[in-house]
Amino acid sequence: MFNFLVYGEWEANEEDFDRIILETSPHFHIRVKRCPWNEPWVNADILPHGRLYCLDLDHALIEGFNPELVLELNATLSNHQRDCDFIYQNANLTPENMRQMTQRRQEIHDKVIMPWDYHLGHLFKTIGEVVIEELGGLGKEAMEAAMAEFASEFGEEAAHIVTSFESTDFNKLPG
Repeated sequence: MFNFLVYGEWEANEEDFDRIILETSPHFHIRVKRCPWNEPWVNADILPHGRLYCLDLDHALIEGFNPELVLELNATLSNHQRDCDFIYQNANLTPENMRQMTQRRQEIHDKVIMPWDYHLGHLFKTIGEVVIEELGGLGKEAMEAAMAEFASEFGEEAAHIVTSFESTDFNKLPG
């Protein structure tokens, strides 16, 4: 779990989150009262989709990193609860381990932290592959419709940024 927390590919801006650490050892337990996803989902009236995203994303990330790691997700804002409640089992973030984690994150920061555009492209490509695999031509049409709606909402330039990652191999970090 220590390595999962060190090698995360994304870094939140502190102003985008309101979170509190409840425990660091033996488990890393945090509660998030504000995140950069929930409010936009509410404003765009797409919270039901966000709820599914929240229920699966963090578990999938941890399982992809190491299937033996355990994350308890006890509550999510997107499920109309007052916060998100995450418990990263056996993180063992003692004060010394926290110091080492911070130091290591600083050392590798520019090699592992990917820009937001990269993550959007990754998400769109990965979901698209699954949707098309499951639904064939209808899946392709659905992804094209989703991108058209995205372009309508955020502009053609934003849509081009997201689709520019269609040939990227997300199984390895760039560089």
